[in-house]
Amino acid sequence: MNLGYKHYQGVDSYPLDWELSYAYYSNIATKTPLDQHTLQGDQAYVETIRLKDDETLKVQTKEDGDVFMWLKHEATRGNAAAQQRLAQMLFWGQQGVAKNPEAAIEWYAKGALETEDPALIYDYAIVLFKGQGVKKNRRLALELMKKAASKGLHQAVNGLGWYYHKFRKNYAKAAKYWLKAEEMGNPDASYNLGVLYLDGIFPGVPGRNLTLAGEYFHKAAQGGHIEGTLWCSLYYITGNLETFPRDPEKAVVWAKHVAEKNGYLGHVIRKGLNAYLEGLWHEALLYYVLAAETGIEVSQTNLAHICEERPGFFNLALLIEEGAAVSHHILEFLEIDPSLHPSNASILRELYERCWSLSNEESLSPCALAWLYLHLRLLWSAVLHSALIYFLGTFLLSVVIAWMVLYFQCVSGEETWETRDSNTLELKRPQGSI
Repeated sequence: MNLGYKHYQGVDSYPLDWELSYAYYSNIATKTPLDQHTLQGDQAYVETIRLKDDETLKVQTKEDGDVFMWLKHEATRGNAAAQQRLAQMLFWGQQGVAKNPEAAIEWYAKGALETEDPALIYDYAIVLFKGQGVKKNRRLALELMKKAASKGLHQAVNGLGWYYHKFRKNYAKAAKYWLKAEEMGNPDASYNLGVLYLDGIFPGVPGRNLTLAGEYFHKAAQGGHIEGTLWCSLYYITGNLETFPRDPEKAVVWAKHVAEKNGYLGHVIRKGLNAYLEGLWHEALLYYVLAAETGIEVSQTNLAHICEERPGFFNLALLIEEGAAVSHHILEFLEIDPSLHPSNASILRELYERCWSLSNEESLSPCALAWLYLHLRLLWSAVLHSALIYFLGTFLLSVVIAWMVLYFQCVSGEETWETRDSNTLELKRPQGSI
């Protein structure tokens, strides 16, 4: 994805090449729906959470967090909405909760069998149909799906069409349910109708109809359907359909949209958010740099937000000191012109100066010391060309700086103890006068 983004934007000396960018993005995009249905692995639901959004940050939780514990309490009491939200968080790994399909299925089952909530009934029916973390039970699944559909849930109506298509091969009945679900606004149904036209099995229509298939895929994509979006990106890159004239840039946009929903990428973004919430700025910065390199806008925005704070500038400078490469577009987000700062030393100087300017400390802050040390190193490297002399000089300079820091600490400590002794004597004077 990093290379896909660079060729999409034409940054960091990479040529603008939408066809090549599409190749990189589509490779990840085609794996995304498969990864989402894989219960194992370090994945998390990709959520658009901005660090400036205080209200959203407040509801982020963990298994021992207040929000999760409250939902669990309400779910245990039989609250259907709490049961559904808890199950979704555990099944997909949402809102900071680690992915735990086994625990999620228990809540799906409890809600479906104990309440009349159609959404919970539908979710548990899907789990039983697919055998996701539980033994398949097609009979009970069909019974639950019909029950949810009878309550007017459009997902369940689409689910009945899926059942007759997959298990009964009754395409007429499948099309009937899908047409009904589509009228109710279900994007999955639009995609499924497109598949019938693509495969040439739509009832009463001889042969394949790629034009109608493309129209249904486009409608599904507009509703957020991942596979529908993938088909649209393919049509735009090839230009094989009249309704989809060749447009490589648009193909990249659609493929990029799907690739950015990959659960493994979501796991990296979530780790960055968790580190930020725990006050681990250096770790949060690292994860957001990794995610921002893929071109995800929310990660780039959050990275810029972190760097606007004093610890952010300092930690970004530390990453550069450790050898990490920071792309030009990230520097541009921070309003650091790469043409004016062509070297790491120049970038470090700018970062440390910004960090120092944001410091409220009257004494020397870590940013000021880092800035001073950087300038001294640059001075030594300019004066001392011999590697051996440079090493010895730098070593002696480090010793002098360390001695000065210890000296001032000792002086400060002596002044503090003298003050304390004076206070102690003053407190004891009344006792001596008695």
